[in-house]
Amino acid sequence: MKKNNLQFRKNIRCASHLIRFSAIPKIFDQSLSDHSYYVTYYVYKICKFLKLSKEESYKNIVLAVIHDIPEIVLGDIQYDVKHGFKEVETYFNILENNTIENRMKDIKDDFTNDTKSKIILKIADILDKREYIKQEIESGNANKEIKFIYKHTIEVQLPKLIKELKVNGKKLLDYVAGDF
Repeated sequence: MKKNNLQFRKNIRCASHLIRFSAIPKIFDQSLSDHSYYVTYYVYKICKFLKLSKEESYKNIVLAVIHDIPEIVLGDIQYDVKHGFKEVETYFNILENNTIENRMKDIKDDFTNDTKSKIILKIADILDKREYIKQEIESGNANKEIKFIYKHTIEVQLPKLIKELKVNGKKLLDYVAGDF
């Protein structure tokens, strides 16, 4: 167990060097550490909006901090590959769970199967993606993959998740992101 924890501590430092959307031309890089910070902030804001208890908020915030840690081992998978092929997404989820189980035993209990927590996390993840891609587009990045990811996450995924959370989407987004 100690050897596993030592390797995990060494690997976690790599999060600041793992660049998201690595195969897409972009103006600004966003590291996995940057992404985790912003997702955690959005989760915090969503928890406040939903008036969750301190215990439930804490559970969600911890999940946000660690949600992409398996990518330190697995790397950044292209968005259109990961989400465009159900088989790849299923296999990636198996790999991610295996990585957590075998290499990250000390944090595996913090990965929750609670549906509400997963929805909160996905909304926060999309809000960070939205801000990052919006910055890219406003800075002159006309790359079609960037625009596709933006359109797909904001127009397709986000409304479905808000509906599943059963809240007023406009009020939630105004409170959390401020400029929807």
